[in-house]
Amino acid sequence: MVTIEIELPQSQYDTALSIATRLNQENILIEPKVEELMIATLRILIDEYEENSQSVVTYFMKRNTWDTKDKHIE
Repeated sequence: MVTIEIELPQSQYDTALSIATRLNQENILIEPKVEELMIATLRILIDEYEENSQSVVTYFMKRNTWDTKDKHIE
């Protein structure tokens, strides 16, 4: 078992909690917690990577490009 500490700005935490609560209401998450949402998201990502690693790499490369462009605009 590995423990990871993640810091989020309050606005991102609130958004993640809202998503987790909604997914819990839909019986997709076991508990309406941000930690549960992160674990579920990581499992989905790992499963996708095992099925098609290139799609995951491509997504993150695009996402990183978007983030870099956004930072230059500020």
